[in-house]
Amino acid sequence: MLRRGSLFFLLFISVIAAQATSVAPFPLKSLGSFLNKSTAMSSDEFGPLPYVVALDRGMSVADKGDTIIVRGLLNPILNQKFWVLHTKRDYINPDNIYKTLGVEADYSATATVTKLGDSSTLQLTQVDQPVQIGDRVVLSQTDPQTLNFTQQATGELGKSGKPVRAQIIANLIDYAAINKDSIVALNYGAQDGAVPGQTLLVTSDLSSKRPVGKPIGTLVIFRTFPQVSWAMVMQMSTPIQILNGVQSSNN
Repeated sequence: MLRRGSLFFLLFISVIAAQATSVAPFPLKSLGSFLNKSTAMSSDEFGPLPYVVALDRGMSVADKGDTIIVRGLLNPILNQKFWVLHTKRDYINPDNIYKTLGVEADYSATATVTKLGDSSTLQLTQVDQPVQIGDRVVLSQTDPQTLNFTQQATGELGKSGKPVRAQIIANLIDYAAINKDSIVALNYGAQDGAVPGQTLLVTSDLSSKRPVGKPIGTLVIFRTFPQVSWAMVMQMSTPIQILNGVQSSNN
């Protein structure tokens, strides 16, 4: 059981190990914060979310016990609980820098409605990182988050049955180089056929428009979103960087 502030997340993790000898054991303990403290939404989901328009006493940031003013809550009620989301980064499509594939955000705080009006007043009950003007607000959920997949043999096709041709577009731990067990984002999501457990090759290719490069590592997808997926680097023979290619073995 993991605790984030006053919220308890029951993380039921059940992974069925693949029989293929090419698949390395999956290190589950490294994934806690990426399952219950972070998320990635499409721009269409993220854009309309209610947002913080003012902080208690004109402060630049708000902490536990402070109040925040939120605009856009739909029919809120007193004592209703919400999560505050802090934007971390936009995921940009390498082939079209004007297209955002998704928005990565952290669950930074929990808050309770204390006053109703044109804009609602919420009090921060738990804070993991200071709340700022512009942070988004979503209704609190208490359902367990489950990671349940069969890890596939390296190079398998996804749900679409089509060869995979994608790229690494972000390193989710900003200050670290991409190494074994690093968490990365791919421009390959559920609508493209990505599934948790899918094991793909990382290649030396740095452009999706170039010929396929030579394999330099493997990664396993563990969480998917509409146009983006998160994966862990399992093996690498040479340094991996953002924009390295990712593919199935059928390309």
